[in-house]
Amino acid sequence: MDKLDLTIIPPLCPLSSSTYDFSVAGDLIDRAADKTRTWLKKHGLRATSIPQELYPHGH
Repeated sequence: MDKLDLTIIPPLCPLSSSTYDFSVAGDLIDRAADKTRTWLKKHGLRATSIPQELYPHGH
């Protein structure tokens, strides 16, 4: 059986707009890229837990 290493990168949270509002797509892409770069510098691909942002929560 083949092995798969899966890394879940924290999502953008909170969002101030709908993910269906394509007029803010560029901003969301930029924010996601910045957040991912920061996360990679801090954790690399060594993180072994579920990102806190994926647990149920409210704003």
